[in-house]
Amino acid sequence: LHISDLSIFLQLSQAAPTHGKEHKSTDMIPFLEVYNRSSCQVRETLVDVLQEYPDEVEYIFKPSCVLLMRCTGCCNDETLECVPTGWYNTTMEILRVHPRFVANYFKMSFQEHKRCACRPKNEFKGQQEKKAKRGKGLKRKRKKIRYKSHRFPCEPCTDTERRKHLFVQDPQTCKCSCKNTDSRCKTRQLELNERTCRIVLCLLSLSLSDILSFIFCVLRSWSLNMHINDNSVTVFVQASSVEA
Repeated sequence: LHISDLSIFLQLSQAAPTHGKEHKSTDMIPFLEVYNRSSCQVRETLVDVLQEYPDEVEYIFKPSCVLLMRCTGCCNDETLECVPTGWYNTTMEILRVHPRFVANYFKMSFQEHKRCACRPKNEFKGQQEKKAKRGKGLKRKRKKIRYKSHRFPCEPCTDTERRKHLFVQDPQTCKCSCKNTDSRCKTRQLELNERTCRIVLCLLSLSLSDILSFIFCVLRSWSLNMHINDNSVTVFVQASSVEA
C-alpha cells in the first residue's frame, strides 16, 4: 500500500458526515409517521466488521464498520421478531492492516437483506438450529435451563458493544472467558490480554531492525502509542490525519 493512497483514504474518511432532515425542537412527529418509522423493514445499518468476521481479531480494519441493508424494527406482538426472508451477498474493498507491518486492500463479503417479515421467535430460532431430533428428557432439561437463565440473566462480560464478540459466557454459571486462547495467539507471535480478551502484538521475538522498520513505516501514516514492560512491547495504533 503506497503512502499516497493511504493519505487520500484518510482524507476522505474525515469528510463531514451528511445529515438528514432535522426537526425543530417545537415540532411534533405524528403517530403514523412514528409507527411507520419503527416498523419491521430493511434499513441502512452500520455493522462492525469484526462482528461479521470474529476470527479476524488480529487485523485492524479501515473503516471498522460498514453500511449494510439489514432488517430491523418492531413487530406488533412481543412474541414476534423482525427477521430477513430474502438476502444476497455484497463484496466490499476494505483496508486490512496486519500486525506484521502489512497493509493492503482486501475484498470482503457481507450479507445484505432484501425482504423482512415478523415471525415467531421460537420458529425462527428453530429453523436456524434445526438438526437431528433429540430425546424428550433433553428437551425438558434445556427448557428448564432457559427458564432459569431468563429469570436470572447474567451480567454481560463487557459493557462495550464492539467487544462482546471477544468473550464467551457460560449461561449456567455466568462465567466469562476469552474466545481466543493464549496458545493460539503465541503461535502467531501475538499476546492475549486475559482481562480484556484483546490481542496485541508481541515484539520480543522480533529483531531490532524489524522493530525500527515497523516504527518508521507506521509513524509516516499513523499515530503510534507504545507501552513497554519487562516481557513485551504492546502497540496500539490509531488512525490520524495525513497531509497530502
